[in-house]
Amino acid sequence: MFRQLLSAKFLRFALVGGLTAVLYAGGISLFLGILGLDYRLGISLAYVVAVSFHFLCNRRFTFNAAKGGMPAQVAKYCCLLAVNYLIVLAVAVLCVDHLGISAYVASGLSLFGTTILAYLALNRWIFTSSAAREQA
Repeated sequence: MFRQLLSAKFLRFALVGGLTAVLYAGGISLFLGILGLDYRLGISLAYVVAVSFHFLCNRRFTFNAAKGGMPAQVAKYCCLLAVNYLIVLAVAVLCVDHLGISAYVASGLSLFGTTILAYLALNRWIFTSSAAREQA
């Protein structure tokens, strides 16, 4: 597993993740700072743009799974988003309410678990059927 995390595929995944974070931050700056939207709408729009970019880039660039099966992939990806959200929330509650750690630090700490889970889920569950068809 450790060798897989250091693979070229994981490095592409990390690059997409970094670009997604930049896009999300830029979206927040655009929607809140420049356009002056309500923070709930601005953050939501930035999130939708960022996760759409994340899904599409990982589908094509990281996992080479762009042929067929997109509705099933999207459904599985939404499940992953829900699980990752619950992990982020659990880590935040643990860190902030029980350990007295800043919410910013807590959200950063949650990235370790959610990043590894996302990589494994994308690689072994969400995009597996497409990759298996290409190799056959």
